[in-house]
Amino acid sequence: MKDEKVIALPGVTIEPSDGPAPNMDIVETLEGLLEEAKRGDIKWIGVAMVDHRNIGHSLYSPTLENLTDGSLVTSAMGATSYLEKRFGRNVLEGAVAVYSDDNEAGD
Repeated sequence: MKDEKVIALPGVTIEPSDGPAPNMDIVETLEGLLEEAKRGDIKWIGVAMVDHRNIGHSLYSPTLENLTDGSLVTSAMGATSYLEKRFGRNVLEGAVAVYSDDNEAGD
């Protein structure tokens, strides 16, 4: 959508800004992972993400139907379990610290 009151400098195109701005930390992480995947350094990947509407999604590749290496499946399960526990611990530690600052019942 263009705002008719905005005047652009010569040679400048005004782009609509109605959409969400990219999170550059996420972009850099994904670009780094893409480079690793292109080198063949990643054999399996699982992703948990939240979109711009705060809706959670998850995916993994390759699908389980295409996995025949039992040790790879075991490592993938371990990696996803570790992510869940590490993320949960970090969230709870932060939540407890914030809560306990306001209320001693959080100790």
